[in-house]
This record gives sequence, C-alpha cells and structure tokens, in this order.
Amino acid sequence: MTNKELIKSFFKQDRAEGHNPGRSLYFIQGTLYSYGAHFPLAVITAPNEVTITTRKYSVTTSKHTSAVCYAASVAGYTITREEL
Repeated sequence: MTNKELIKSFFKQDRAEGHNPGRSLYFIQGTLYSYGAHFPLAVITAPNEVTITTRKYSVTTSKHTSAVCYAASVAGYTITREEL
C-alpha cells in the first residue's frame, strides 16, 4: 500500500490496521505512526476530527505530516495541531 493509499484508508477507517511496504508509516485503529510507536503522527479523536502532531523528527516524517494534513482536509476532517 502506498503512503497515499494508507493515509486514505486511515481516514476512512476501513480496516483496523495498515502499513506501507517499508513499514515507515502505519496505523493501528485510530492512531497513525511514523517510524514506530514512539512517534504518533495523528490520532482520530472523534468522527471527522483528528489531532496531528506538531513534533518534528525527520525530513521523511515532515513529508508524512504534510500528506496527512492534506488528506485530512480533503476528507473533511476538523484538524487540531498539538504535540503528541
């Protein structure tokens, strides 16, 4: 599953978990992680509401964060930004 497909699936919540081929981006239930459980990237907090981290980790994680922000907006989610 590509990152784009994975993020889309995360917001649809059409499966309990998923990951990209390198497992650098994955989700379990309503939490999306970048490079491991130590770095939650986004948490679905209510229907159509998501909290996305403000923490920085790497260039790749920054790309993941940008893609998640865009996908959340397209999916109609209300976005909150805070350190997770």
